[in-house]
Amino acid sequence: MNEKRWQAVRQFYMESFGIAPELVDLMASNEILLMCVSGSSNNSISTILNIDIDAISEILEAILSFPGWEKDLEYSPYSIYKKDSDYISFVGSIRESDDSDDTTIDTINIMYNNCKIYESIEERLEINWK
Repeated sequence: MNEKRWQAVRQFYMESFGIAPELVDLMASNEILLMCVSGSSNNSISTILNIDIDAISEILEAILSFPGWEKDLEYSPYSIYKKDSDYISFVGSIRESDDSDDTTIDTINIMYNNCKIYESIEERLEINWK
């Protein structure tokens, strides 16, 4: 969708429902964000949602400050986070779920931070999207 048309959509939601334009942007990006924090690669997200892969990377960078996963994870970081959002528990659960030795603490920190950001977005949408 071109920028002019998207601005019209945002304006419509603001005038008709009193929904802030930022929330419209977040709602439009919600599936992409959820799939990413759940471990889907940008390629999988692109294929499933039929969205240009570059657009997915742009959205993830803008909202999560993260370019996305190059390959699908074998587990869902967000499911693990939702069971117990304590950092130490999260790290332990990821270590238990991850069969590879390639996952560094930096990667786990990215997962954890993405989950925290997404959880706050999810809560914000739940409260304010009426």
